[in-house]
Amino acid sequence: MARLETRLKAAAAYIIPNVSEAPVAQLLEDCCTTARDSGDAHVWLLFIAVSGALPTEAELQALRRALSLAPAGNLGAAALRTCAPVALAHHSQLRTLDLRSGLVSLVDFSARHGFTSGVQRFTREVSRRWSERANVTFVAFNDDPSALRHLSADERMRLVDWSSERATEESQHRDNPWGTVVVPWKATLFLPEVPQYGQSPVLAALARFSGNRVVAFGHDMIPIASASELRLDEPLRFGSYLTVLRHATEVVANSATSAEEFRGYVGALHAQGLEGPAVSHLLLPVERLSGTADQLPLSERAMVLAVGSHEPRKNQIALVYAAEQLWREGLSFELRLLGGRGPRNFTVLRDAISALQLAKRPITVENDVSDAELAAAYRAARFSAFISLDEGYGLPVAESLASGTPVLTTNYGSTAEIASGGGCVLVDPRDDEAIVDSLRRMLTDDRLITQLRAEALARDDDTWDSFSQRLWERVTLSEARS
Repeated sequence: MARLETRLKAAAAYIIPNVSEAPVAQLLEDCCTTARDSGDAHVWLLFIAVSGALPTEAELQALRRALSLAPAGNLGAAALRTCAPVALAHHSQLRTLDLRSGLVSLVDFSARHGFTSGVQRFTREVSRRWSERANVTFVAFNDDPSALRHLSADERMRLVDWSSERATEESQHRDNPWGTVVVPWKATLFLPEVPQYGQSPVLAALARFSGNRVVAFGHDMIPIASASELRLDEPLRFGSYLTVLRHATEVVANSATSAEEFRGYVGALHAQGLEGPAVSHLLLPVERLSGTADQLPLSERAMVLAVGSHEPRKNQIALVYAAEQLWREGLSFELRLLGGRGPRNFTVLRDAISALQLAKRPITVENDVSDAELAAAYRAARFSAFISLDEGYGLPVAESLASGTPVLTTNYGSTAEIASGGGCVLVDPRDDEAIVDSLRRMLTDDRLITQLRAEALARDDDTWDSFSQRLWERVTLSEARS
């Protein structure tokens, strides 16, 4: 009861005008009466105060209906009956509340895990720069998940001081029944990454009912557009995430291509009578990896670098096929693939590589490389190849160009956006013979490679510093535009 009173007092300051000291039963009744009469945001806050947990849409609707049906003088009892099952299920009765305004950034996956891909790099690069600002709160979910919480010390370090040495680290956080629920209130909740499975239901209720602004950074719609090429859980998780976006304030996409995809989703919402979020875009920066020195001179034995996780849409199988065609022609070069292992059931690429290695072809595969190793690989490559079928941005294209290394890449979508600044050869990733021809040209034409290197080094691209500043302005000022 003491913790309930503590939570009610924290919430009452925002629910009841001119709140005064009162016994806990009367305070609860007054909060319920005011919340019932004043709207969704206060009911949402009341639910958290009574239960110690964030509600789903269904749970919040149940409380609204209970308050509407309860007779005067019995609203508090109705609220307790409605919220008690949630509190018991999540063991949240002993929690306290910490209401936060300003910017609240949900960085759950990047803070908990050492894993890194383009999404995690974005989250960490931006968070590191935003961490120096006042009025920013970084949060993660409890394990259940029923509450937002502050980061632990190791999670914050993994977020704002990440290095390859932390790539295998996992969060040491353990849920504390006496912990604190961070409650965004009249705040902007920023979503830099797609929530994990099970987290979206409470975020959807927050976006719809809490009165907070929700701004998401949109990386891509690949789990919907290319669902057949992903693990089954990815489309399910992303579909749940879309229930959050339907009530979000804005989606800031990472490219014009991704923005167009998100606008397509917003257009579908109109058929449901929903306005959906505003959609804009900021192209991610092209900045050299730390530790990347000047390019090496062209060597007699060229190395072609392919960076990316091994999954069907990345299309490395087409690159491997093209490489075998050229090896059979007698060209001398090495193909080096760096990146994640990909889905276990995607064996076509692994089988093709194994067959080529048995035939003594110069093809190597390396997983889980460090930033320093990746930087060295870009530096040593004659050019890199990234001919993905479906991409939200294409970070390996940007990293290669920032290193002064030319790129063979896809002739549409976000990779074509990046390539427009120079340093690339574009190709249709669905045309095997065009890939063979482009690969042959880049392997044999030194003048072309010299020209592309010069274009790559002459690019005038965004940096993470300036990008983070512009994103901050977009996220914090989008309320004025809406």
